[in-house]
Amino acid sequence: MGHARALYDFFETPAARRKHDDAVSEDFGFPARPIDRPDDDRTRLNKQLFHITYSRLRYNETRKPWPDTILACLHDRCVEFIQHLLVHGAPLVGPDDAPTWQALLDRLTSGHQLLIARPFLPTGVAPGYHFDTGAKLESGRSELTRPCIASQ
Repeated sequence: MGHARALYDFFETPAARRKHDDAVSEDFGFPARPIDRPDDDRTRLNKQLFHITYSRLRYNETRKPWPDTILACLHDRCVEFIQHLLVHGAPLVGPDDAPTWQALLDRLTSGHQLLIARPFLPTGVAPGYHFDTGAKLESGRSELTRPCIASQ
């Protein structure tokens, strides 16, 4: 969920409003714009994960599980961003990195589970990531990336 919050900031924050050395999507020629999502998602990410608050005590796994919409609303924007990178190529994506971005895009749009691996070696972590697909999903999207409807 922490990565989801970072992605929301990346996609929604205009370059003129960035803080310090934050990277934003506009750095890559991809326009910042709000992502349609339920109002409670932003509050939930901030209050439960990133701030020590009294309100976080009311949440737990059974009474108030994490909503699917937090990740679901990011799916389409992530796909659009990767497509943008691949269309524009260098200098955004070099020839060595393009196959990895394409592999990620293929998996994200496959309707299967996305499996990501980065093996550990005796000398440390292997360079790069390996993307694979798991089971075909009934919804065509992963469990946490059901279609986002902000009015839910």
